[in-house]
Order: sequence, then structure tokens, then C-alpha cells
Amino acid sequence: MSSMNNLYATLTRKAKEMAGTGDGDEEQVETLCTGCSTPLLHVKNASTLKCPMCNTYMKLELEGQDDARVEEVGPSNPKYKDAGQLIRGAAKHAAKKSYKSAIDLLVRAVELGDATAMFQLANIFRDGLGGYLYPDRAIALYKRAADKGHKEAAACAGLMYGMGFGADKSFSDGFYYTQMAAEQKVPEAMCTLGIMFLGGLGCPRSITESTKWLEAASRA
Repeated sequence: MSSMNNLYATLTRKAKEMAGTGDGDEEQVETLCTGCSTPLLHVKNASTLKCPMCNTYMKLELEGQDDARVEEVGPSNPKYKDAGQLIRGAAKHAAKKSYKSAIDLLVRAVELGDATAMFQLANIFRDGLGGYLYPDRAIALYKRAADKGHKEAAACAGLMYGMGFGADKSFSDGFYYTQMAAEQKVPEAMCTLGIMFLGGLGCPRSITESTKWLEAASRA
């Protein structure tokens, strides 16, 4: 047990040195390394930390900042190796209403070209969750995801164009994305497409097409 205590003391001492802290009277707190889960002791207001065990660098957000969190800024965090893991991590943050952290992870997944991440990030920006209301970014993300085959994103893009939310109102653009979603059997889009054909909104008026899509929506 004494050897473990000595190891712990050595690790925390090295961590303090690497974080540029001393042994003064500043309040000490403990943070688990995001790479290997080693407990690291450091002053409360340290901005960065390096784990002496696995060399993971971490950025420590100060208390009082939005969604205080620990996020790796050095070597790739083994907790988030691919887009799927980033999305799952974002969902956990969103469930706790830590939307800034969720957005950070989703942005990383979007950079990897993941359509689901684009869709989920667009939902946050469309609904203004956590105060992040950016409808123009939302519709741009929906379109990117739709172009990658995400059918729900296509439906959302079509609806936003039809409402003029996030972009100038355009029934022709709304029809384009709504039809894209309807052809992938999204019930809401199928119903909307039937209504658009009925009123000639962004397309030639057609009772036949309207009836076809409304009946298909009722069976979906």
C-alpha cells in the first residue's frame, strides 16, 4: 500500500510540475486522465495538464465557464476514436444539457464527414438548444447530410425552405428536398409532398401525384 501511495505522490508531483504549479497554498483538485484514468492532482485554476503515465495533454476549463469539462487537446483521446464514438459522447453531454461540449464533439464528427453528426448538430442549431440558435447553419448542415443520403435531414431541409427559416423562403428548394425524403419513405415528407402537389407549391399542380403521396403517407 505504501508503494502505491509513493507512486501516487510521484505522479501528482510530476503533474504539478508539468502544469507549472508549485506547492503553495492554492487549492488542489483531482482530475482523472482522459487517456489512462490515472488520478492527477493539480491546482484548481490550472489551464493545462499532462499525464506522466501516458503523455496525454488535457485542457482544463476553469470553474464558471460554460459547461466546465476536461477535453483532450494533445494526442487523440482513446475514448473517441471514430465518428460513432464522438456522436455517442455528444449524446451523453446533450442529455445533461451540456450543449457546448456536445457541439464540440459533433463538430469533430462532422469534420469526419458523418451525416448523422451533421443531422444532430443541425437539430441543436435549429432548436436553439443551450442558446445556440443558428438556423442558417442548421439548414446548411441538413443539406450536407441530405446529400449524403440522410433522409430525415432532407425532410428537415425541405420544411425549413418551405417556412423560410434559416434561408429565404423557396418552395422549389423545399419541394426538391421534400421529394428526396419522400422517395426514401419518410412519412411526414410523403404527406408534405402530397400537399405541395395539391397546391402547386414549388411544382406543377397535380391531383394524381397529390393523391398518390397522401395515400402512401397514410399507409406508412
